[in-house]
Amino acid sequence: MSPPHVRKNLADLSTAETDNLVKAFRAIQSLNPSDPDSYFTIAGYHGIPGSYYCHHGDVLFPTWHRAYLNRLENALQNQVPGVTMPYWDQLHTLDEGTPIPAVLTEEVYIFADGTTVPNPLYSFTLQEAIADDGKGDGGHQVGLYNKPAGYATVRYPFSGLVSDKYKRKTEAHNEEYKAMGSKKTTNILNKNVFLWLFASSYINDKGKPLPAGVRYRYRDCLDAPNYTVFSNTSSAEKWNDDHPGKVVYPLENPHNNMHAAVGGFEVPGDDDYDYIHFANGDMGENETAAFDPIFFFHHCWIDYMFWNWQVKHRATDKIEFIAGYQGVDKYTPNSPLEPFTRRDGKPLTSLDVANITNLGYTYNGLLHSPGNNGTSELYPVPSTYPRLKIPNLSRRHISGSFVISVWVENDKGKNELISADAILSRWNLSSCGNCQEHLDFKHFVPLLGWDKGDAESAHKDKKFKYLLHTRQEPNGAEFGRIDMPDLELETGGS
Repeated sequence: MSPPHVRKNLADLSTAETDNLVKAFRAIQSLNPSDPDSYFTIAGYHGIPGSYYCHHGDVLFPTWHRAYLNRLENALQNQVPGVTMPYWDQLHTLDEGTPIPAVLTEEVYIFADGTTVPNPLYSFTLQEAIADDGKGDGGHQVGLYNKPAGYATVRYPFSGLVSDKYKRKTEAHNEEYKAMGSKKTTNILNKNVFLWLFASSYINDKGKPLPAGVRYRYRDCLDAPNYTVFSNTSSAEKWNDDHPGKVVYPLENPHNNMHAAVGGFEVPGDDDYDYIHFANGDMGENETAAFDPIFFFHHCWIDYMFWNWQVKHRATDKIEFIAGYQGVDKYTPNSPLEPFTRRDGKPLTSLDVANITNLGYTYNGLLHSPGNNGTSELYPVPSTYPRLKIPNLSRRHISGSFVISVWVENDKGKNELISADAILSRWNLSSCGNCQEHLDFKHFVPLLGWDKGDAESAHKDKKFKYLLHTRQEPNGAEFGRIDMPDLELETGGS
């Protein structure tokens, strides 16, 4: 048996390795859509025009996406033997000079011999039309996210809504940003990703900002106590509901936020914030996320974080589910990860993908433990603390992904951001069985740096509030204006 190939940080690839990666992506993107190795076919497994195989909000989220990424990597290797799928490092991006590696944002790629080609890592052009043919649910518009043949995927700040209803508005919006030039729009994208990764903060009871952001959520999720809670938002929600006094984050939480960052959602700002109201990038919606090549570099990072959790918790050879738990439901470690199969033709399972060397790859090391290891290293975090809870939220009447922002009013009457979290969803929920099982949910927000008395006083004076930022209302809908549950304070254990 040959030794496993090594997945590396995209920013660390040699020129030759990057050349081969680009050649492999160009090759699979050029294959006929009927070819099982074609980029079109593999990308479609995640949403439209496929069968919505992907898993979100349940215990198969990390293992299904591991199998998915492995399927793409095998297709790449069938074109360029020896090529490996690198990860987009989202913890050390400042060391590399920019949040997104330039090879993912440049429209043209230049090979070592000087040959230039349209960069296949920048965008993918659909060879066939894709359509969401679901029956609709709760007012969702069937066909809203249809894409014609010839459509090229886009990222923030551009719009990918090209169905009949929005075609003219999208054309006008995109022309405005194209006129700025690719350097300017790439800077806008990188700034948005930077804000999600680094710039958001918690505000404590003294009004002091405490660094937060997606970067620290990645570190914090490695402390999740078991695989079930680590794996998905539904199980973590149940765990948090049953364990007052703190908030545990699953891997799916920072994963969702980065989809939003690339796909068109800003970190919510104050009343003077300048939102780009019609940004609708493909990464922001499950229907088309995988058609954007950056999806697979993001998910290679997610898989790398998954492996880091496994090593830390000595779970590299097995995956254990809490039977019957929320987010686990009927699944077991032997449940098939459709549509993926083993070499013997049998369905691939979570147990099959637990140890990555069984899939023929490994990573070039693990995250360094010293320094920046999570919020606990940024400031002292007590064993328990107050938290806010939004009960009984529902995705039922929300088209597409959305963001939940939570705020506190300071002593000058200005609202300060406490947290922002993206909920990755679909435009049409009825055609997604996995979505139907997770329409209703609860949301928890830690009040780090707050003591019980000050939190109770602020809550009594209605200083806390939250907003839902949807594609339709990017500035945010507030409790009282639409049917949204009230915000609750929990101080148990604090």
